[in-house]
Amino acid sequence: TDAAALYHSNIAMAALAGDDPETAWLHAVRALQLSADMSHLWVNLGAIYRQAGQYQAAEDSYLQALALDDWQFSAMSNLAVLYELQGREAERAHWLERVEGYRRNNPYYFADLGDEAAEAGDWQAALGHYQRAIELHPDDSGLLFARSMIYYQLDDLPAAAADLKRAIEFATMRSDIDSYQQQLEALRRAGLAGTGD
Repeated sequence: TDAAALYHSNIAMAALAGDDPETAWLHAVRALQLSADMSHLWVNLGAIYRQAGQYQAAEDSYLQALALDDWQFSAMSNLAVLYELQGREAERAHWLERVEGYRRNNPYYFADLGDEAAEAGDWQAALGHYQRAIELHPDDSGLLFARSMIYYQLDDLPAAAADLKRAIEFATMRSDIDSYQQQLEALRRAGLAGTGD
C-alpha cells in the first residue's frame, strides 16, 4: 500500500503544480487512506490546503506530519512559510530556528552544499562541507565515497584511497561495494602513491 500511496501522492503534487487543486486534494486524501503514517503525505496535503487558502487545515496537516516525524524538514519549512503568510512572526521564528537546527545536524545538508561547491569547481569548499557531513555521520559509505572523489580532485591520492577503503567497509549494498572496489582498483592499477594496503 505504500507504493500505491506514493503513486497517488505523485499524482496529487502534479495536479497541484498544474493548478488543479480538486484533483490534487482527491489523490492526496487517497494516499493518506492507503498510508496515513507516511509523514510527507501530510505535508503534501498541507501544501494543497495552503494553496487553497485554508490555513488552519494546512497547519493541522503540517503538525500531523511532525507528530509522525518530529524532524520532518518539509513540515517545518512549510509551517514557517504558512506563519509568514499569516503574520505570525513568533511562530515563524520558532520554526525557522528548528529548520536551522535540522540543517546544522543533518549530514546530507552539508553533502548538498559540498556537491554545489564541487559543481562550481571549488574543491576546497566541497571538502570542508563533506568533512562536516562525515563528522555527523562517520559510517556513511556514500559520504565517504564522495569525499574520496573530492580528495582525488585535490590530488590527495592517499586520502582518496583511505576513504574508498572505509566506504567499502561500511557499504551494505553489493552494488556499492563493487563500485567502490572498482574505483580503488583503478587507483591501484594506475600505480598511484599511497593506495596499497
